[in-house]
Amino acid sequence: MLLLDVGGVLLLPAASEVVEALEAWGASLPEVDDATLHYEAVSAFDCSGDILDYRRAYGRGLGLRGAALQSAASAHELWRRPWSIAIPSAVEKLRWLVQDGGVDVAIVSDSDGTVASQLVDTKVCQVGRGPLPAVLAVCDSTLVGARKPSRLIFDAARRAVGESRRILGHVGDSLRCDVRGAYGADLKPIHIDPLGSCPERDHRHATALADLSSGLA
Repeated sequence: MLLLDVGGVLLLPAASEVVEALEAWGASLPEVDDATLHYEAVSAFDCSGDILDYRRAYGRGLGLRGAALQSAASAHELWRRPWSIAIPSAVEKLRWLVQDGGVDVAIVSDSDGTVASQLVDTKVCQVGRGPLPAVLAVCDSTLVGARKPSRLIFDAARRAVGESRRILGHVGDSLRCDVRGAYGADLKPIHIDPLGSCPERDHRHATALADLSSGLA
């Protein structure tokens, strides 16, 4: 049994869509790819725990500076867009894990109540049988009423899949939310950190979900 985060593990925000939302502030398409933009912003968030620092780092990647950057970062509604880029290697790895690798999977995500539908819309996975890779449960923080790193959202995942199941670990891209949350829930963290930004070496790192073996040793 494996728990997976969504953002940075299975899905990424599309920079082109964020640029469209922030056009009034002068945002422009970045020189780096969608993944790099996201992971650099996650690193900024992990330093402070302030979501505005994620947005500021992301906005800087879109060319925003000064007052425009601060104003854009505070425009909360404009950042609440579905994440529309499925990471191809992650989707293939998830399919292999649940169909061939014999690993049951559940999703644990800080989201706005829509993460299950986002995963279906992007053709990543679904709960139960169907055309997409099947996961046992999707625990969305808004629906659960607790956000990572709170142990409560991990406890909700345990209840959803059956508390007798042995959970091999939790995979996520945030040191603050996923790694510390996993430790707080007595789980093994696996940190997706393709840029090598994490300053802590006491837990496992991977550049992508595709790096993981079925045994997760």
